[in-house]
This record gives sequence, C-alpha cells and structure tokens, in this order.
Amino acid sequence: MASSSGTSLEQRRWLVVGIALQSVLTPCLRNTIQQKMVPFYQHMVRNFGLDKQTYAAYQKTIPPSTLKLNYESINNNAVLHRNPRHYDYCVKDEVSLAKLFMKPFMAHFHAFDSSFDASAALAILCEALPFTAVKPFAEDVRCKVRNEWAHCDFAEWTEAHYDNCFHLMETLVTNLAFSPGDETKILAELQLWRKQGMALGVQETLFL
Repeated sequence: MASSSGTSLEQRRWLVVGIALQSVLTPCLRNTIQQKMVPFYQHMVRNFGLDKQTYAAYQKTIPPSTLKLNYESINNNAVLHRNPRHYDYCVKDEVSLAKLFMKPFMAHFHAFDSSFDASAALAILCEALPFTAVKPFAEDVRCKVRNEWAHCDFAEWTEAHYDNCFHLMETLVTNLAFSPGDETKILAELQLWRKQGMALGVQETLFL
C-alpha cells in the first residue's frame, strides 16, 4: 500500500534500513576496524616483513582466511602495471593492509573515514584475522542486509525482512566486543530507527 506521498511501505523500509546501516552501523565499524588493524599491521610487519615484500616473496593469503590477497588494490598497481611481476608489493600502512582484502573497485579509500563504506568494512570483518570470531555475523549482514539493500527488489522488503535486517545488525554489534557503554548506545540508535524510522517522514527524502 502506497503512502500519500506515493512512496510504498516497502520503499520506506528499504530507506530506513539504509539509513541505519550507513549512519549508525558503519561509523562504529570504522572505529573498531581502525583500532584492530593498527596492531594487526604491526604484527604482520614484525613477523612477515609485509612492508618489504617483492614479487619473489610475498604473502598470498593471511590465514585463517583463504582469500587470495589483492595486491592490485594497493600502490596504484591496477593502474600502473598490467603484469603482477611489476607490482609494488610493499604494504605501507594499515589502510593498505585493509585494501588487500578487497577488489580494486572497493578500495577507493585513504583512511578509515567516511570514504570507507559499509561494503569495505564488512569485507574486512569477513576475512581479516582480528575479526575471525565475528565472521559469521558479518557475513550475514553483508549478504542479507548490505547486498540486498544495494541490489534492491522492493517486493522483498516485507516487515519480516525489515525486522530481520535490524536483528542481524544488532547481533553483529553485540559480538564485536564494544565497551558496554558504546554497545548500549549503538543498539539504542538502531532500535530508534527500527521502531520510529517509518514514522519520521523519511519517505519524503527517497526521491530527492
């Protein structure tokens, strides 16, 4: 049933979930990823010489992840070089380390800031060693929330799907080991959007 503005309930649910994902969940993911990636990078430099790699000797995976690291995503390799033999394999900081876990089209960020979007954040949570314990929860959010939001079929945005999206985001938050105060704050913000988002007039912004 469409609202008086012509925006359907399904469209409004999609919009509210998108706002919660982008403005509540993603900023807190950026913060915790940055906190964990700094010591992870230092560990990889100390133990594997990640900052001095060459084509003759470089990390192809970082267990327990089996993902093949994407060196074309760092040092402008995808633009400057066609042949992997000529890539610059030196991983110079924790941001570059994060980029190894994603394709070049996802790696257009220079810090863990607003340019580091939900897709990039979830890719790290699904593959990087510091987040092994939350991988199944991150995969649920990536597949059932972020990807379904980005590749939208409005007919699928039922009330049950809407509620499940919030449930999955909340479950990820509760497993990320935030401080009790931060966890309570994040969950409260998600609940606010879940319960009141449909009544906040957000439908007026849908087609602006």
